[in-house]
Amino acid sequence: MRDASGKSWTVAELCQPHDCADNKLAVIIDRQNRDLWGLLLKANPTSRRYFGNPGPEEKALLEAAFRGSLANVGSRSTGVVAAEQDDGEVLLNTPLSEPPRGAPAQAAAQSVPAAPQNQPPREQPSAEPAVWRYGNHPLFGQSAHVDSGGESVGLVCAFRGVDLMRSETVLFRITRGLSPQSTTPGRSSIFVEGQVSGGSVLFKPHPRGFLEMKENACGYIETIRRGKALLFAEGTFISVESRGRTSVTTLEQRGVRKEIAGDRDLHKLVDTKRVPLTGAAKAIRQLINACPAIRADFKNDCGV
Repeated sequence: MRDASGKSWTVAELCQPHDCADNKLAVIIDRQNRDLWGLLLKANPTSRRYFGNPGPEEKALLEAAFRGSLANVGSRSTGVVAAEQDDGEVLLNTPLSEPPRGAPAQAAAQSVPAAPQNQPPREQPSAEPAVWRYGNHPLFGQSAHVDSGGESVGLVCAFRGVDLMRSETVLFRITRGLSPQSTTPGRSSIFVEGQVSGGSVLFKPHPRGFLEMKENACGYIETIRRGKALLFAEGTFISVESRGRTSVTTLEQRGVRKEIAGDRDLHKLVDTKRVPLTGAAKAIRQLINACPAIRADFKNDCGV
C-alpha cells in the first residue's frame, strides 16, 4: 500500500474476536522508519482511538484501509515490514524478497523469515512528546501507560483482590522495539533518569506480542513515578555492584564497557531509547487506587 508521497506501508488486523469483542484493531507500519501506528475502532463506528501518535496522513491511511478488506492489501516492496497473527501473538518480521503482486498482507507475512538479530548499531531517540495516562490501552489493557515514538510502556495490576502469598502484584509491559534483544526471554538494561537507578531486567515475550516482567510494588513502580525518563539501552549487561552508597551498572555497547552510576554518566550511552515520565506519578497513583493488591503490597512492605 502506498500513500500520496509514494511511501510503502503494510496494514494488518491484529485483534482476534475473543480478545477484542466488538472492537476492531488495525495497525500500519512504515517500512522505512519501522514506525508503527494503530487504530482502535469501537462498536460505535464514530468512536476511534489512535495510538502511536499518528499524524493526519497516517490516520487517513488507517481509516481507508480498515473500511476496505484487509485481505486485499498487499505488500509489494522489498524490505517492507509485515505483521502476522499466530494464536493471538503479533510478530514483526522483515521479508528478504518481494512477495507476489496482489498477495494478501497476512499470507505474505506467513512466508516471511524472522528479522535478522544482528542489526547495525544506531541511535533511536524518542523525540515525540508523550504524557502518561491511566485507562484502557489497546495492547496492555487497563493500565498506567504512555505511547512515545511508536513504542509503549505500561504498568498493570497483576490480579484482582488481595493475596499476601503472591509477591508479584505489578506487570511491567513494553513493546518489542524497546528491547529488541528480548526475542526470547532475556535481559534488558534500563536506567531511570532523575533517579540513581539502573540495572538488568528480565522481560519475557507475552502471547499477545509485547514483553512483560512481573514484580512487586516496591520495584520499578516507585522509581518510575519519581523519575524524569526511562532509558532502554541496547548492549550486553555485565554487572551491578554497590560502591558505598552508589549502585554502579556496567554494560557493553559496541565493544566498549561503560559504568553508569547516575545521571552524570547517562551521556555515555548509545543505541538508547528514551521514554519520558511526564504524568507518570498521577497515572500510577490512579493505578494504585484501583488495585487492592498493590496497596496491600505497599502496606506489607512487599514482604520484606
